[in-house]
Amino acid sequence: MRELRAETPRLRIGPLEDRDRGVFCALFTDEETMHFVGSPLPREKALEDFEAALRVSRRDPPRQIFMRVACNDDPEDGAIGICSIQQIDLERRRAEVGLMLEPRHRAHGLGRESICALVRAAFDAFPIDEIWAQYDARHIAAERLFIGAGFSSCAHEGADTDGVRWRIRSVYRQSWEGQDEE
Repeated sequence: MRELRAETPRLRIGPLEDRDRGVFCALFTDEETMHFVGSPLPREKALEDFEAALRVSRRDPPRQIFMRVACNDDPEDGAIGICSIQQIDLERRRAEVGLMLEPRHRAHGLGRESICALVRAAFDAFPIDEIWAQYDARHIAAERLFIGAGFSSCAHEGADTDGVRWRIRSVYRQSWEGQDEE
């Protein structure tokens, strides 16, 4: 499997690296970031999860890939977030995407730019026809992000889990082709 990478006018997405431990742990231990995801993790658990994310991202064939998101104009090339392609199911020809950005990088259009680049890279890298995202139905920013990126409600609508209503949106290769070049 070749390394998955994507670039936009403002961002670079590439393999998760050892140096991304700090941003990964900061995101997964932050109460605000985790508000619609789950309970913030203790630092020790976030460190374990980071090591696991590095390991699973290097497997071949991949079932999940965690990547770093960095700004092109940052001379230090520090990650501003983490994105992923998970539940890669070649038999059903679908995969899930996810994204977490540092609080100071939210609400500037970087989320949509990241997701669009990630979807394009996933369709280029894998023989899949559907990419989906799942999020808490109360998370208005996630709703706007995925609708703005071209995702639609899908047949696999989310269920209630522990009192949370999950929303699932997806985009299909046939409707995506050419959309992101407008």
